[in-house]
Amino acid sequence: MVLFAGENKAELVRAFEIRTRAALESFVAPCSTPKVFTIPLDEETSRAEFEEFSSDEAVLPEEYYLYVLLKLLFTEVFQQAPEDEADVLFLPMYVPIYSTTGIDLGAVLSRSGVLASNKPKLCVFTWESYPRPPYTRANPFDLLGLGFTDYDNDFYNLSHTWLDDSWYLAVLESTIDCHPNDFGLSLLPTPHPSPLSVRPNTGPDPLLWENDRELLYSLCGRLSYGLVPDNHIRGASNLPIWEALASSQNDDTFIGSRQAAEERWGTDAAYRQVTRRSTFTLCPAGLARWTFRVFEAIHDGSVPVILSDYYQLPFERHVPWNDFSLRLPEACLPKIDSILRAIPPRRVQALRRNLQAWRHHFQIAGLAANVCRELNSRLLSP
Repeated sequence: MVLFAGENKAELVRAFEIRTRAALESFVAPCSTPKVFTIPLDEETSRAEFEEFSSDEAVLPEEYYLYVLLKLLFTEVFQQAPEDEADVLFLPMYVPIYSTTGIDLGAVLSRSGVLASNKPKLCVFTWESYPRPPYTRANPFDLLGLGFTDYDNDFYNLSHTWLDDSWYLAVLESTIDCHPNDFGLSLLPTPHPSPLSVRPNTGPDPLLWENDRELLYSLCGRLSYGLVPDNHIRGASNLPIWEALASSQNDDTFIGSRQAAEERWGTDAAYRQVTRRSTFTLCPAGLARWTFRVFEAIHDGSVPVILSDYYQLPFERHVPWNDFSLRLPEACLPKIDSILRAIPPRRVQALRRNLQAWRHHFQIAGLAANVCRELNSRLLSP
């Protein structure tokens, strides 16, 4: 994925805001959606956040774009209300900047007065980590997605201890260990091409409905990470399995790096192009226990094969994942080839048709609707 840095950040964000507003023009939040009070930030805080974002510090654009999308949703689409009448207070801050710079966010929030309020509070943390302290999770092994169990206490004392039970977080990481208040998104909007496309859904997409694809399945990318635990699906203990799959692959499969893809198809064979050649895309957990590859596969018309035992599928109460994706235990990895080849053609075609039918959940309006549902269930349900 591409990091962006430097002076063009603000320009890119403005362009994304324009596209996102256009996509949200026809979206009407349900009348039961919580009423929001947007916490005003003082000039010093706003200036400091803009300066940090505009610096040469690398930021993943997809993560920031998702924050921008949700900020527009909460501040311009949801009904705004005075603080005493609101159901939830929204903090319009890009929190990861404070995590990476060491700025005392607790002090910043104290100045705003938000910590003194008894109202439910909402913020967005679109970063490939989970911000709550270890003791709030059932499985600290998964904390921050890196598999560590020991952390620098000063880091948490400085940045995250203000996240008590009054906070509701829209987070990027989506695993079974998230706090009950929080909901995972695991969805990264990219500027071009975008899984959160602003184009209207005008009918069948030839990309999704072509009869044949060159590959039965593929995985283009790193087979292992050094930062994850050994027993992570992309950890050291599973690397021999991945290497065996890569070395034994047939003409109708591909498992390997981008360089290997270029050697096979030429220098233009980026990993998203490999996905577009594939009926199925293998989606093992990445550095965290979730993976953005699921949504890239959906956008490219390839049925996701989810291989992550800790992944909490986003919006699974509202999205019929079983209709258009496969979820297999990580232990199935050595047998993945035989499992996928054994699926009847009729079932494969049904998965692909359903993928086309449900793709609206992964566009801007669909994401907005599901965010509304998640907030309703947490804030307004008895």
